[in-house]
Amino acid sequence: MHTDEIIIPLKETRIAASAKHTLIILQKDDYQNEVAQKTLGGIAKALGLNFENDIELFLFHKENPTNIASSLGNFKKVLIFGVNPKAIGLQMDAKIYKIFSFEAFSLLVAHPVTKIAEDIKTKQILWKILQTMYGLV
Repeated sequence: MHTDEIIIPLKETRIAASAKHTLIILQKDDYQNEVAQKTLGGIAKALGLNFENDIELFLFHKENPTNIASSLGNFKKVLIFGVNPKAIGLQMDAKIYKIFSFEAFSLLVAHPVTKIAEDIKTKQILWKILQTMYGLV
């Protein structure tokens, strides 16, 4: 699993292109929670993804916003959990649980993973949207 460290606020950070098709962006603090890690693993498995081979993970440091917008096109799917898109350089008003389609990728913004793990209704909403995003329905 690859993570990028954010060094300078608002500095552009590049995430290298790879064979991985899905980028997951979440708060570093959220990922350190065991429940969040289990939930992400469950999401990957349900989507038929191998966490190590198919998913690039970017841990966002809330005290150091960064611009990674130019790297998002390196992936087919971008899932943002609990991070304001503007904090990573996306100048858009993203509605939560709505799929945004761009020329090179699709993007989804959701609650923090720990909140999703705690709320069955939120989990169900996310699953329904992810099934559509990944063409499983």
